[in-house]
Amino acid sequence: MLSTGIFFGLVSMIGFGINNAMAQSISKKYGSLGAIIYRNAIIVMLLFITTLFYYSGNKFPLYHILFSVGIAFVGYVSLVSFMHAVKIGKIGVVVPIANSSSIFTVLFAVLFFSEILTLNKLIAIAIIITGVVLISVNIKDFKRSELFVLSSGIPYAFLTMILWGLVFALFRIPVKSLGPFFTTLIIELSILIFSCVHLFLIKKESLKKPVKSMIPSLLMFGLFGYLGSLFFNLGIQVAEVSIVAPIAFSAPAISVLYARLVYKEKLLLRQYIAVVCIIFGIIFMSAI
Repeated sequence: MLSTGIFFGLVSMIGFGINNAMAQSISKKYGSLGAIIYRNAIIVMLLFITTLFYYSGNKFPLYHILFSVGIAFVGYVSLVSFMHAVKIGKIGVVVPIANSSSIFTVLFAVLFFSEILTLNKLIAIAIIITGVVLISVNIKDFKRSELFVLSSGIPYAFLTMILWGLVFALFRIPVKSLGPFFTTLIIELSILIFSCVHLFLIKKESLKKPVKSMIPSLLMFGLFGYLGSLFFNLGIQVAEVSIVAPIAFSAPAISVLYARLVYKEKLLLRQYIAVVCIIFGIIFMSAI
């Protein structure tokens, strides 16, 4: 089942990677909250359809449903924290920190679920995380930033890293009880509700209506978000969190390759090295 878990992790990586690459252009047109609302509305529709096909008629414990909603809330808080870090901080500093969340996901998986970290697994994880950090890090920005000053965005990035690490590790609990489809549906629906409350009731703003030319992009944006979320949970159903998470969180490699192919963005030498590191780490992980 390990190879199946790695395959699901790779699909999740592709889904999250392309979804993240598209997020900037969508956010510019509809705002950060608007982008989340459109993304999750499409994800929920797709999940509702697929969950119907896989629903066996079993009754689900209310405790695990509420637990999933709680995870979604923490996930939403971490998302808001990340958006704020990106808004006030330097991208080359806050993004690499937040993207290192798989470190905490692995640590929480060991702590909560007694997953065993062999030397080979540790080496593979270290190689992958090194690649993820190299993709977006900017040493000059690090030198200019103050670590413990809120205005630098770094404390918010560290908060995001820890919360994302916790959330993705805890997914394992409802996935084992509710299954990956229903768990993903509850979490993404909850995030949709939280973002609607945030936009309409707290900020008292309206949602920009999509123009016809943007509908295909919004559908693709939601589709790849759907693949990222669902296949991560499918992966941790059949394999350890400490194996699936580092692979799925290698999404920045897909994001930069997508930006190179679609937006014709130039890649730096360290980014090519980072992609090679990630690929090597994943191959090494699959050979364990």
